[in-house]
Amino acid sequence: MNSFRLLFHGCLFGALLLYGASVKAAPVEITYMLPPNDLARPAWQKLSDEFNATHSDIKLRIFWSDLVPKMNLLTVADALPDLIQMVDFKLVDIHDKLIDLDDFLNEMPENKEQYYPQLLESCRYKGVLKTIPLFYNLPFIFYRPDLFRKAGLPEPSPHWTWAEYRHDAKVLTEHNPDGSVKLYGTNVLAAWWAEWLGIIRQAGGDLITPDGKLVIGSPGTLKAFQFMHDLIYVDKSASKIPDQPPNGFMSGKIAIYYGGHVLEIDPVRKNFPFEWDVAPLPGGPMGQVTGELAVCGLGVSTQCKHRKEALEVLRFLLSKESTLALARAGLIMPARRDVVQATLLAGPPETRTPKHIEAIIDSLSFARSVPKLKAFTELWSTVNTGLNRALSDPDSSHFSEIPAQLEIECQMRIKNLENKTPTSPWLFVAQFIVLGGVGAWFLTKYLTRSKMSAEELFAQKYFFWFTSPCIVGLCLFTVGPLLLSFWWAQTDYDMIEAPRYVGFAQYQTLLFADPDFWHSLELSMVYAVFAVPLGLVVSLAAALLLNQNLKNIGVFRVLFYLPSILPVAASSMMWIWLLNRNYGMVNEALSIFGIRPGWLSDPNCVMTSLVLISLWGFGGGMLIFLAGLKNIPESLYEAAEIDGAGTVAQFIHITLPSLSPVIFFNLIIGCIGALQVFDIAYIISTAAGGEVGGPERSTYFYVLNLYVKSFTNLQIGVGSAMAWLFFVVIMAITAANFWAKRFWMSEDEERS
Repeated sequence: MNSFRLLFHGCLFGALLLYGASVKAAPVEITYMLPPNDLARPAWQKLSDEFNATHSDIKLRIFWSDLVPKMNLLTVADALPDLIQMVDFKLVDIHDKLIDLDDFLNEMPENKEQYYPQLLESCRYKGVLKTIPLFYNLPFIFYRPDLFRKAGLPEPSPHWTWAEYRHDAKVLTEHNPDGSVKLYGTNVLAAWWAEWLGIIRQAGGDLITPDGKLVIGSPGTLKAFQFMHDLIYVDKSASKIPDQPPNGFMSGKIAIYYGGHVLEIDPVRKNFPFEWDVAPLPGGPMGQVTGELAVCGLGVSTQCKHRKEALEVLRFLLSKESTLALARAGLIMPARRDVVQATLLAGPPETRTPKHIEAIIDSLSFARSVPKLKAFTELWSTVNTGLNRALSDPDSSHFSEIPAQLEIECQMRIKNLENKTPTSPWLFVAQFIVLGGVGAWFLTKYLTRSKMSAEELFAQKYFFWFTSPCIVGLCLFTVGPLLLSFWWAQTDYDMIEAPRYVGFAQYQTLLFADPDFWHSLELSMVYAVFAVPLGLVVSLAAALLLNQNLKNIGVFRVLFYLPSILPVAASSMMWIWLLNRNYGMVNEALSIFGIRPGWLSDPNCVMTSLVLISLWGFGGGMLIFLAGLKNIPESLYEAAEIDGAGTVAQFIHITLPSLSPVIFFNLIIGCIGALQVFDIAYIISTAAGGEVGGPERSTYFYVLNLYVKSFTNLQIGVGSAMAWLFFVVIMAITAANFWAKRFWMSEDEERS
């Protein structure tokens, strides 16, 4: 028996060994996240399939999603992808999440020598290589050689100046017989720092130095602003910012396109029916300097659990063969010299498109990156907004004040980034005790407000028993988060490091040192002031219209109510299409009268547009008004008619007083909803890749500001403080409405 048992166990053990040897170990998975709209997506997928086919022990898995807006949340969740593709100026936010790659690159000297030194330097943070260049981007000039020949002008030289650029742009500008512009000589881009920062640097200024010193208030800023302003209003060779031709250089209405980018070359090459080429930027008083040298590199996350395998994937993706495949698929400019030579510089100039592609490569000699500072990404939008406002005003006499104003506002933003001084948490304990005492006093007063009979005590006991699940849920999911938010509002907390108690410093900063706080609150208040009354009027008018005893009136009520239940995202995209400045149906109709408002692109029009769009969802208020109208006794109207009261008199003396409680309810709900406007503003401002709250922060409502601070910047403490201040504002407005109702609400209705 023992021999049989030993034989059985031996056979079983041998079978298990054979089975284990036959089963291959699961490959190590390396994750990589890429934007879903990447031009070279098919090429990336092909590279992934090729790698997986040749590496049985490693599997490369690509997630098609934009990493940048999710970076902070993925970091907190310990869910960063193993491979990270990141532009160099974002290294200030992510450098501590990337491993050092100097040793890795030094192991491949044959590859290291293929990278341009400027690109490798851009991929360093405080001297340490964090990513390895994949491709780069910088601004330059698109121009039309045929128009230069037609005007008898020499084509742009590698060392042309502002004066030559202004002269050529002015000569190239053409007008129609009616005086309208047929062809603009050039353009002025003011939507992104890559364009205007280069002009400021060429004029001898800058935004901020690498050591963090603000210099936007220097005379160079004034010279740059004046230069751009003169192109529009003095030379009249560039269009005003809101009137720029759609599709830029592709429209065929611009002879010299200032501030083109490498990433635009491929779509230009595929879609342009006319002759075109590229040239370096013209040089200002301080020579040729760019505002951007953006280098996109690949790195490995510190959260990666299989670094050896991740580096193997990185080696494959950065090889000449892989980079060559990406370049041929439209990913330019490649960071490797050998790939540039094999693709963009292959063949004589007359066979290339564009012919002078080497002008972009030569631009690396004077290209400058932006400082890797957190402050830079916070400041550029401030200057961008100020520049757009300056270029929208034909009068430049006040330009001398703008640089100083911008520097003051930038200083405020830098101050907001500074860590608050920790203080003792005993202040919070005292607040908690006081609030808890007040709450206990009110609860005790309620429970002991009068002597209750035995029957009432019995009923109260069962009331608490039956409602206990709701009370527990209320405490866990409402009261608990409220208390946690109250604590966070008095801390410096980013979800990565532990909260540091700073007392009321967050409130102090928001109220006295944060320009976005008052700007966003003002926008929300302005929106509510116009949207709420208009919404009440339209809802009441629709309810009066549909309060008729007609055949099939229910069908019309449903149709009028439907827009209010449509998804906000769907209706927002519909309005973006309808109100598009260039091809929207609304402007197509208005063009008959010679007008094309920039409904959603002009900062002076976008608030009006959002207020009008808000009327689209009047169905909810209409339904409540309709219910109120049904409750008004018909006898009142009959008596008024007998007394000789007309329709208007009946509306003023019967309908409005009877509806006053309904009006008051819709007013309160409308105010709260309007002040919390978020979704439609977020979708409209970001649908075309724009900045949240754009254009020029004209839709940067309070809740948008709170969202950006809390979930994009992970300033949880600041966001919590904003939420509590907003709660106070809404409560104050609601209390004011309750106080004011005594002056307009019907007395009978108020007593009831």
